[in-house]
Amino acid sequence: MRFHRSALLAFEHYMASITAVSINGPALPASESHSSALVNAAWKDLAQISTRPHSFNSRQHELTRQYLLDRIQTVSTKSANSEHIDVISDESGFVITYDSNVGYWEGENVYVVIHGTSGTPGVLVSAHYDSVATAYGTTDDGIGVVTLLQLLEYFSGHRPFHNVVLNFNTGEEINLFGAHQFIKHPVSKYVSSFINLEGAGAGGRTALFRSSSYEALKAFSGSGPAFGSVIMQDIFKTGVVHSETDFEPYSEAGLHGLDMAFYKPRSRYHTALDNLKSTDKSSVKFMIDNALRLTNFLAGERYVAAEDNADELGVFFDIYGHKPLAFSMTGFARFSLFFAILGPTLIGYIVYYVMFKHPVVRVTAYGWVRMPVTFFFLVVVNITVVKMFTGHNPAIIYSSDLPIIAIGYFSLITSYPASSSF
Repeated sequence: MRFHRSALLAFEHYMASITAVSINGPALPASESHSSALVNAAWKDLAQISTRPHSFNSRQHELTRQYLLDRIQTVSTKSANSEHIDVISDESGFVITYDSNVGYWEGENVYVVIHGTSGTPGVLVSAHYDSVATAYGTTDDGIGVVTLLQLLEYFSGHRPFHNVVLNFNTGEEINLFGAHQFIKHPVSKYVSSFINLEGAGAGGRTALFRSSSYEALKAFSGSGPAFGSVIMQDIFKTGVVHSETDFEPYSEAGLHGLDMAFYKPRSRYHTALDNLKSTDKSSVKFMIDNALRLTNFLAGERYVAAEDNADELGVFFDIYGHKPLAFSMTGFARFSLFFAILGPTLIGYIVYYVMFKHPVVRVTAYGWVRMPVTFFFLVVVNITVVKMFTGHNPAIIYSSDLPIIAIGYFSLITSYPASSSF
Protein backbone atom coordinates (compact mmCIF):
# COMPACT_ATOMS: atom_id res chain seq x y z
CA MET A 1 0.00 0.00 0.00
CA ARG A 2 1.42 3.37 -1.05
CA PHE A 3 0.11 6.87 -0.37
CA HIS A 4 0.68 9.66 -2.87
CA ARG A 5 2.03 12.78 -1.18
CA SER A 6 -0.13 15.10 -3.28
CA ALA A 7 -3.26 13.17 -2.34
CA LEU A 8 -2.40 13.24 1.36
CA LEU A 9 -1.59 16.95 1.21
CA ALA A 10 -4.90 17.71 -0.49
CA PHE A 11 -6.73 15.59 2.07
CA GLU A 12 -5.07 17.41 4.99
CA HIS A 13 -5.85 20.86 3.55
CA TYR A 14 -9.44 19.87 2.84
CA MET A 15 -10.09 18.55 6.34
CA ALA A 16 -8.35 21.54 7.95
CA SER A 17 -10.59 23.91 5.99
CA ILE A 18 -13.75 21.97 6.81
CA THR A 19 -12.82 21.86 10.50
CA ALA A 20 -12.11 25.60 10.67
CA VAL A 21 -15.32 26.58 8.91
CA SER A 22 -17.44 24.13 10.90
CA ILE A 23 -16.16 25.26 14.29
CA ASN A 24 -15.88 28.99 13.71
CA GLY A 25 -18.50 29.46 11.02
CA PRO A 26 -18.40 32.14 8.35
CA ALA A 27 -17.68 35.62 9.61
CA LEU A 28 -20.67 37.87 10.05
CA PRO A 29 -20.51 40.86 7.70
CA ALA A 30 -20.29 44.34 9.13
CA SER A 31 -23.64 45.96 9.72
CA GLU A 32 -24.83 48.91 7.70
CA SER A 33 -24.15 52.29 9.27
CA HIS A 34 -27.82 53.29 9.39
CA SER A 35 -28.62 50.37 11.73
CA SER A 36 -25.96 50.97 14.41
CA ALA A 37 -28.25 53.01 16.63
CA LEU A 38 -31.05 50.50 16.12
CA VAL A 39 -28.79 47.65 17.20
CA ASN A 40 -27.74 49.34 20.43
CA ALA A 41 -31.37 49.99 21.34
CA ALA A 42 -32.28 46.43 20.37
CA TRP A 43 -29.59 45.01 22.63
CA LYS A 44 -31.05 46.87 25.61
CA ASP A 45 -34.51 45.53 24.82
CA LEU A 46 -33.13 42.01 24.41
CA ALA A 47 -31.45 42.15 27.83
CA GLN A 48 -34.78 43.13 29.37
CA ILE A 49 -36.78 40.41 27.61
CA SER A 50 -34.20 37.70 28.38
CA THR A 51 -34.21 38.21 32.15
CA ARG A 52 -36.21 35.03 32.83
CA PRO A 53 -38.11 32.36 30.90
CA HIS A 54 -41.49 33.75 29.82
CA SER A 55 -43.76 30.93 28.68
CA PHE A 56 -47.39 31.68 27.88
CA ASN A 57 -49.66 32.28 30.90
CA SER A 58 -46.72 32.81 33.25
CA ARG A 59 -46.21 35.94 35.33
CA GLN A 60 -43.03 36.76 33.39
CA HIS A 61 -44.94 36.45 30.13
CA GLU A 62 -47.34 39.17 31.29
CA LEU A 63 -44.43 41.39 32.31
CA THR A 64 -42.81 40.86 28.90
CA ARG A 65 -46.04 41.76 27.12
CA GLN A 66 -46.45 44.91 29.19
CA TYR A 67 -42.85 45.93 28.49
CA LEU A 68 -43.45 45.53 24.76
CA LEU A 69 -46.68 47.54 24.92
CA ASP A 70 -44.87 50.36 26.73
CA ARG A 71 -42.03 50.38 24.18
CA ILE A 72 -44.46 50.30 21.25
CA GLN A 73 -46.44 53.17 22.73
CA THR A 74 -43.31 55.23 23.31
CA VAL A 75 -42.01 54.77 19.76
CA SER A 76 -45.34 55.24 17.99
CA THR A 77 -46.44 58.38 19.87
CA LYS A 78 -43.17 60.25 19.37
CA SER A 79 -43.27 59.61 15.61
CA ALA A 80 -44.10 62.37 13.15
CA ASN A 81 -46.29 59.79 11.41
CA SER A 82 -48.14 58.72 14.57
CA GLU A 83 -51.53 59.34 12.93
CA HIS A 84 -50.67 56.60 10.41
CA ILE A 85 -49.77 54.03 13.09
CA ASP A 86 -52.37 51.87 14.84
CA VAL A 87 -51.62 49.64 17.83
CA ILE A 88 -54.08 46.79 18.33
CA SER A 89 -54.15 44.51 21.36
CA ASP A 90 -55.86 41.30 20.28
CA GLU A 91 -57.19 39.20 23.16
CA SER A 92 -59.86 37.43 21.14
CA GLY A 93 -60.60 33.75 21.48
CA PHE A 94 -61.49 31.04 19.01
CA VAL A 95 -61.94 27.29 18.70
CA ILE A 96 -59.11 25.52 16.92
CA THR A 97 -58.55 21.96 15.74
CA TYR A 98 -55.02 20.54 15.85
CA ASP A 99 -53.50 17.05 15.94
CA SER A 100 -56.99 15.48 15.99
CA ASN A 101 -57.83 17.60 19.06
CA VAL A 102 -60.22 20.48 19.57
CA GLY A 103 -59.19 23.36 21.80
CA TYR A 104 -60.13 26.91 22.74
CA TRP A 105 -57.55 29.67 22.61
CA GLU A 106 -57.52 33.18 24.03
CA GLY A 107 -54.39 34.93 22.88
CA GLU A 108 -52.55 38.14 23.65
CA ASN A 109 -51.17 39.23 20.30
CA VAL A 110 -50.14 42.83 19.67
CA TYR A 111 -50.40 44.22 16.13
CA VAL A 112 -48.80 47.43 14.94
CA VAL A 113 -50.19 48.65 11.63
CA ILE A 114 -48.09 51.22 9.75
CA HIS A 115 -50.35 52.45 6.99
CA GLY A 116 -48.51 52.98 3.72
CA THR A 117 -48.90 56.05 1.56
CA SER A 118 -50.76 53.97 -1.04
CA GLY A 119 -52.88 52.07 1.47
CA THR A 120 -52.36 48.86 -0.52
CA PRO A 121 -51.79 45.46 1.12
CA GLY A 122 -48.15 45.09 2.09
CA VAL A 123 -45.97 42.92 4.27
CA LEU A 124 -46.41 41.25 7.64
CA VAL A 125 -43.30 40.87 9.80
CA SER A 126 -43.87 38.39 12.61
CA ALA A 127 -42.05 37.16 15.72
CA HIS A 128 -43.29 35.49 18.90
CA TYR A 129 -42.55 36.84 22.35
CA ASP A 130 -43.36 33.68 24.34
CA SER A 131 -40.57 31.25 25.25
CA VAL A 132 -40.53 27.67 26.43
CA ALA A 133 -40.35 27.16 30.19
CA THR A 134 -36.80 25.78 29.96
CA ALA A 135 -35.16 28.68 28.09
CA TYR A 136 -34.69 32.42 28.42
CA GLY A 137 -35.92 32.95 24.86
CA THR A 138 -33.05 35.17 23.76
CA THR A 139 -32.68 33.74 20.26
CA ASP A 140 -36.04 31.93 20.22
CA ASP A 141 -37.46 34.45 19.67
CA GLY A 142 -36.17 37.49 21.54
CA ILE A 143 -33.96 38.76 18.73
CA GLY A 144 -36.91 38.54 16.34
CA VAL A 145 -39.08 40.54 18.77
CA VAL A 146 -36.54 43.33 19.27
CA THR A 147 -36.07 43.42 15.49
CA LEU A 148 -39.79 44.24 15.22
CA LEU A 149 -39.30 47.09 17.68
CA GLN A 150 -36.48 48.51 15.59
CA LEU A 151 -38.51 48.14 12.40
CA LEU A 152 -41.22 50.18 14.12
CA GLU A 153 -38.59 52.77 15.05
CA TYR A 154 -37.39 52.94 11.45
CA PHE A 155 -40.75 53.03 9.68
CA SER A 156 -42.08 55.57 12.16
CA GLY A 157 -39.75 58.02 10.47
CA HIS A 158 -39.82 56.48 6.98
CA ARG A 159 -43.41 55.87 6.01
CA PRO A 160 -43.62 52.92 3.59
CA PHE A 161 -45.49 52.84 0.29
CA HIS A 162 -47.39 49.62 1.05
CA ASN A 163 -48.76 48.74 4.48
CA VAL A 164 -46.46 47.19 7.08
CA VAL A 165 -47.93 45.10 9.90
CA LEU A 166 -45.79 43.98 12.85
CA ASN A 167 -47.17 40.96 14.69
CA PHE A 168 -45.86 40.50 18.23
CA ASN A 169 -47.58 37.16 18.70
CA THR A 170 -47.65 34.59 21.46
CA GLY A 171 -48.59 30.95 21.73
CA GLU A 172 -46.11 29.89 19.05
CA GLU A 173 -44.44 27.47 21.43
CA ILE A 174 -47.78 25.80 22.20
CA ASN A 175 -49.11 25.09 18.72
CA LEU A 176 -48.53 28.18 16.58
CA PHE A 177 -51.76 29.58 18.05
CA GLY A 178 -50.69 33.23 17.77
CA ALA A 179 -50.25 32.98 13.99
CA HIS A 180 -53.63 31.28 13.62
CA GLN A 181 -55.15 34.07 15.69
CA PHE A 182 -53.68 36.70 13.35
CA ILE A 183 -55.13 35.02 10.26
CA LYS A 184 -58.60 35.19 11.83
CA HIS A 185 -58.24 38.91 12.66
CA PRO A 186 -59.42 41.61 10.18
CA VAL A 187 -55.93 43.19 10.24
CA SER A 188 -54.68 40.23 8.16
CA LYS A 189 -56.38 41.87 5.16
CA TYR A 190 -53.75 44.62 5.25
CA VAL A 191 -51.01 42.28 3.99
CA SER A 192 -50.29 40.02 1.02
CA SER A 193 -46.81 38.80 1.98
CA PHE A 194 -44.91 37.99 5.16
CA ILE A 195 -41.49 37.61 6.77
CA ASN A 196 -41.32 35.27 9.75
CA LEU A 197 -38.41 35.79 12.16
CA GLU A 198 -37.41 32.77 14.22
CA GLY A 199 -34.61 31.16 16.21
CA ALA A 200 -33.68 27.49 16.26
CA GLY A 201 -30.16 27.88 17.66
CA ALA A 202 -28.35 30.50 19.70
CA GLY A 203 -26.51 33.34 17.99
CA GLY A 204 -24.56 33.16 14.75
CA ARG A 205 -26.40 34.41 11.70
CA THR A 206 -29.87 33.96 10.33
CA ALA A 207 -30.59 31.76 7.35
CA LEU A 208 -33.43 31.94 4.89
CA PHE A 209 -34.48 28.32 4.94
CA ARG A 210 -37.99 28.38 3.49
CA SER A 211 -40.03 30.30 0.96
CA SER A 212 -43.62 29.80 -0.05
CA SER A 213 -43.14 31.09 -3.61
CA TYR A 214 -40.80 32.75 -6.07
CA GLU A 215 -42.87 35.90 -5.64
CA ALA A 216 -41.55 36.23 -2.07
CA LEU A 217 -38.01 35.30 -3.11
CA LYS A 218 -37.76 38.44 -5.22
CA ALA A 219 -37.04 40.29 -1.96
CA PHE A 220 -34.21 37.88 -1.10
CA SER A 221 -32.48 37.96 -4.48
CA GLY A 222 -29.83 40.62 -4.61
CA SER A 223 -30.50 41.91 -1.08
CA GLY A 224 -27.14 40.73 0.34
CA PRO A 225 -25.31 40.04 2.43
CA ALA A 226 -27.64 37.16 3.13
CA PHE A 227 -27.48 33.45 3.78
CA GLY A 228 -29.82 30.66 2.75
CA SER A 229 -30.28 27.58 0.61
CA VAL A 230 -33.19 25.73 -0.93
CA ILE A 231 -31.55 22.55 0.42
CA MET A 232 -32.71 23.60 3.90
CA GLN A 233 -36.25 23.89 2.57
CA ASP A 234 -36.09 20.43 1.02
CA ILE A 235 -34.74 18.94 4.27
CA PHE A 236 -37.63 20.55 6.15
CA LYS A 237 -40.12 19.00 3.73
CA THR A 238 -38.80 15.50 4.44
CA GLY A 239 -39.82 15.79 8.11
CA VAL A 240 -36.29 15.25 9.39
CA VAL A 241 -36.58 18.52 11.36
CA HIS A 242 -39.24 17.88 13.99
CA SER A 243 -40.39 21.43 14.60
CA GLU A 244 -42.77 23.94 13.09
CA THR A 245 -42.82 27.72 12.77
CA ASP A 246 -45.45 30.37 12.07
CA PHE A 247 -44.51 29.97 8.41
CA GLU A 248 -47.12 27.20 8.13
CA PRO A 249 -50.27 29.14 9.15
CA TYR A 250 -49.29 32.18 7.09
CA SER A 251 -48.50 30.25 3.92
CA GLU A 252 -51.58 28.05 4.33
CA ALA A 253 -53.66 31.25 4.44
CA GLY A 254 -52.38 32.17 0.98
CA LEU A 255 -49.72 34.71 1.94
CA HIS A 256 -46.41 34.68 0.07
CA GLY A 257 -43.50 34.76 2.47
CA LEU A 258 -40.10 33.89 3.83
CA ASP A 259 -38.96 31.98 6.91
CA MET A 260 -35.75 33.31 8.48
CA ALA A 261 -34.14 31.79 11.56
CA PHE A 262 -30.96 31.37 13.55
CA TYR A 263 -30.04 27.73 13.06
CA LYS A 264 -26.91 26.85 15.09
CA PRO A 265 -25.79 25.58 17.51
CA ARG A 266 -28.91 23.42 17.56
CA SER A 267 -27.95 21.89 20.91
CA ARG A 268 -28.86 25.15 22.72
CA TYR A 269 -32.34 25.29 21.24
CA HIS A 270 -35.04 25.25 23.96
CA THR A 271 -32.45 24.95 26.73
CA ALA A 272 -31.14 27.29 29.43
CA LEU A 273 -28.19 27.99 27.10
CA ASP A 274 -30.50 30.06 24.91
CA ASN A 275 -29.57 33.16 26.89
CA LEU A 276 -27.92 36.54 26.43
CA LYS A 277 -24.42 35.07 26.89
CA SER A 278 -24.90 32.75 23.91
CA THR A 279 -25.28 35.55 21.40
CA ASP A 280 -23.85 39.00 20.69
CA LYS A 281 -24.62 42.24 18.92
CA SER A 282 -23.33 40.97 15.57
CA SER A 283 -26.15 38.42 15.46
CA VAL A 284 -28.70 41.10 16.28
CA LYS A 285 -27.20 43.30 13.55
CA PHE A 286 -27.47 40.56 10.98
CA MET A 287 -31.18 39.95 11.62
CA ILE A 288 -32.06 43.65 11.74
CA ASP A 289 -30.18 44.43 8.53
CA ASN A 290 -31.77 41.54 6.65
CA ALA A 291 -35.27 42.18 8.00
CA LEU A 292 -34.99 45.87 7.17
CA ARG A 293 -33.83 45.22 3.59
CA LEU A 294 -36.52 42.61 2.94
CA THR A 295 -39.28 44.73 4.47
CA ASN A 296 -38.19 47.82 2.55
CA PHE A 297 -38.35 45.84 -0.67
CA LEU A 298 -41.79 44.27 -0.07
CA ALA A 299 -43.24 47.55 1.24
CA GLY A 300 -41.54 49.74 -1.34
CA GLU A 301 -43.05 51.50 -4.33
CA ARG A 302 -41.00 49.47 -6.82
CA TYR A 303 -42.49 46.17 -5.64
CA VAL A 304 -45.61 45.11 -7.52
CA ALA A 305 -47.06 41.70 -6.71
CA ALA A 306 -47.34 39.44 -9.74
CA GLU A 307 -50.83 38.44 -10.82
CA ASP A 308 -49.79 35.51 -13.03
CA ASN A 309 -47.93 32.47 -11.68
CA ALA A 310 -47.86 34.07 -8.23
CA ASP A 311 -47.76 30.64 -6.56
CA GLU A 312 -44.83 29.31 -8.60
CA LEU A 313 -42.10 27.87 -6.41
CA GLY A 314 -38.53 29.13 -6.51
CA VAL A 315 -34.96 28.03 -5.97
CA PHE A 316 -32.61 30.10 -3.83
CA PHE A 317 -29.05 30.04 -2.53
CA ASP A 318 -26.24 32.43 -1.71
CA ILE A 319 -22.69 32.84 -3.00
CA TYR A 320 -20.32 32.77 -0.02
CA GLY A 321 -22.90 34.47 2.18
CA HIS A 322 -22.70 37.76 0.29
CA LYS A 323 -24.67 37.47 -2.95
CA PRO A 324 -28.13 35.90 -2.63
CA LEU A 325 -29.70 34.50 -5.80
CA ALA A 326 -33.17 33.25 -6.59
CA PHE A 327 -34.75 31.72 -9.68
CA SER A 328 -38.25 30.71 -10.59
CA MET A 329 -38.74 26.96 -10.89
CA THR A 330 -39.30 27.38 -14.62
CA GLY A 331 -36.11 29.40 -15.04
CA PHE A 332 -34.09 26.95 -12.97
CA ALA A 333 -35.44 24.01 -14.98
CA ARG A 334 -34.23 25.67 -18.20
CA PHE A 335 -30.88 26.45 -16.61
CA SER A 336 -30.50 22.83 -15.42
CA LEU A 337 -31.54 21.39 -18.78
CA PHE A 338 -28.98 23.51 -20.59
CA PHE A 339 -26.10 22.29 -18.42
CA ALA A 340 -27.46 18.72 -18.38
CA ILE A 341 -26.93 18.71 -22.14
CA LEU A 342 -23.75 20.79 -22.21
CA GLY A 343 -21.92 18.85 -19.47
CA PRO A 344 -22.04 15.32 -20.93
CA THR A 345 -21.38 16.73 -24.42
CA LEU A 346 -18.25 18.54 -23.26
CA ILE A 347 -17.00 15.57 -21.22
CA GLY A 348 -17.62 13.22 -24.14
CA TYR A 349 -15.61 15.44 -26.47
CA ILE A 350 -12.71 15.65 -23.97
CA VAL A 351 -12.67 11.85 -23.56
CA TYR A 352 -12.72 11.39 -27.32
CA TYR A 353 -9.93 13.96 -27.77
CA VAL A 354 -7.49 12.55 -25.21
CA MET A 355 -8.17 8.88 -25.93
CA PHE A 356 -8.57 8.70 -29.70
CA LYS A 357 -7.68 11.88 -31.54
CA HIS A 358 -4.54 12.71 -29.57
CA PRO A 359 -4.13 9.74 -27.22
CA VAL A 360 -2.32 10.82 -24.07
CA VAL A 361 -4.19 8.58 -21.65
CA ARG A 362 -4.58 4.84 -21.85
CA VAL A 363 -7.47 3.57 -19.72
CA THR A 364 -7.53 -0.15 -19.10
CA ALA A 365 -10.48 -2.26 -18.01
CA TYR A 366 -9.05 -2.08 -14.49
CA GLY A 367 -9.26 1.72 -14.62
CA TRP A 368 -12.94 1.68 -15.63
CA VAL A 369 -13.84 -0.77 -12.85
CA ARG A 370 -11.86 0.92 -10.08
CA MET A 371 -13.96 4.08 -9.84
CA PRO A 372 -17.43 2.50 -9.27
CA VAL A 373 -15.98 -0.14 -6.93
CA THR A 374 -14.14 2.51 -4.88
CA PHE A 375 -17.24 4.70 -4.76
CA PHE A 376 -19.39 1.80 -3.56
CA PHE A 377 -16.83 0.94 -0.87
CA LEU A 378 -16.73 4.54 0.39
CA VAL A 379 -20.53 4.72 0.57
CA VAL A 380 -20.70 1.48 2.58
CA VAL A 381 -17.99 2.68 4.98
CA ASN A 382 -19.69 6.03 5.54
CA ILE A 383 -23.11 4.48 6.16
CA THR A 384 -21.58 2.00 8.60
CA VAL A 385 -19.77 4.72 10.55
CA VAL A 386 -22.88 6.91 10.79
CA LYS A 387 -24.93 3.91 11.98
CA MET A 388 -22.33 3.21 14.67
CA PHE A 389 -22.49 6.76 16.02
CA THR A 390 -26.26 7.29 15.77
CA GLY A 391 -26.99 3.80 17.08
CA HIS A 392 -25.18 4.67 20.29
CA ASN A 393 -26.71 8.16 20.52
CA PRO A 394 -29.41 9.11 17.98
CA ALA A 395 -29.30 12.78 19.04
CA ILE A 396 -25.54 13.18 18.59
CA ILE A 397 -25.89 15.20 15.38
CA TYR A 398 -27.76 17.90 17.34
CA SER A 399 -25.05 18.34 19.98
CA SER A 400 -22.40 20.33 18.09
CA ASP A 401 -20.23 20.34 14.97
CA LEU A 402 -17.50 18.22 16.56
CA PRO A 403 -19.26 14.81 16.31
CA ILE A 404 -19.93 15.46 12.62
CA ILE A 405 -16.26 16.32 12.08
CA ALA A 406 -15.26 13.19 14.00
CA ILE A 407 -17.52 11.04 11.81
CA GLY A 408 -15.97 12.58 8.70
CA TYR A 409 -12.42 12.03 9.92
CA PHE A 410 -13.10 8.46 11.02
CA SER A 411 -14.78 7.40 7.77
CA LEU A 412 -12.11 9.03 5.58
CA ILE A 413 -9.20 7.64 7.58
CA THR A 414 -10.79 4.19 7.41
CA SER A 415 -11.75 4.22 3.75
CA TYR A 416 -8.83 6.08 2.15
CA PRO A 417 -6.14 3.43 2.71
CA ALA A 418 -8.46 0.66 1.55
CA SER A 419 -9.51 2.51 -1.60
CA SER A 420 -5.91 3.53 -2.37
CA SER A 421 -4.72 -0.04 -2.21
CA PHE A 422 -7.30 -1.21 -4.74
